[in-house]
Amino acid sequence: MATVFIDSAAKWCNGCGKARRRDDFGVVNSSRDGLRHKCKECSNVVRREYRIKNRDNVNAGKMSLYYENHEQSKSRLRDRYKTYGLAWKLQHKYGLTLDEYRRMVEAQDGRCAICRAPPPCGKRLYVDHCHESGRVRGLLCNNCNRGLGCFKDSPEFLLAAKDYLQGGSSGAI
Repeated sequence: MATVFIDSAAKWCNGCGKARRRDDFGVVNSSRDGLRHKCKECSNVVRREYRIKNRDNVNAGKMSLYYENHEQSKSRLRDRYKTYGLAWKLQHKYGLTLDEYRRMVEAQDGRCAICRAPPPCGKRLYVDHCHESGRVRGLLCNNCNRGLGCFKDSPEFLLAAKDYLQGGSSGAI
């Protein structure tokens, strides 16, 4: 039998018995050369077969991890968005810093600029801006902000709606 020499850039796989490139192996700290004994391809086959044979145990483990960490993950993401997410959105969408937003909330006494109602518990005031110029006009509650959007920020539509509500031109036949 002839001796087969492999160069230093290759390694034998214990799964398929072939000489493979070193970057075909996963990294592991417990091995002498810092690489797994099976190539990534063979390791994937072994893992896939295990998951098929032990499907119920694997799925039960995933579900228990999900339920153990779900509420904690949700609250962590919610807290992260409240600080970093809001600051990023304010800066990139409106050109405001978080401090400028907080000063606007204080200037409006924490209330909507249109209906003067405070936002519901756990909610915040939304930044209202002109879609043409990008100029920030003020802070609104969700209903007022959506109402302006439904009227396409048009003063004519809003005046027509005011006339309609006051019994003016109803448009009815």
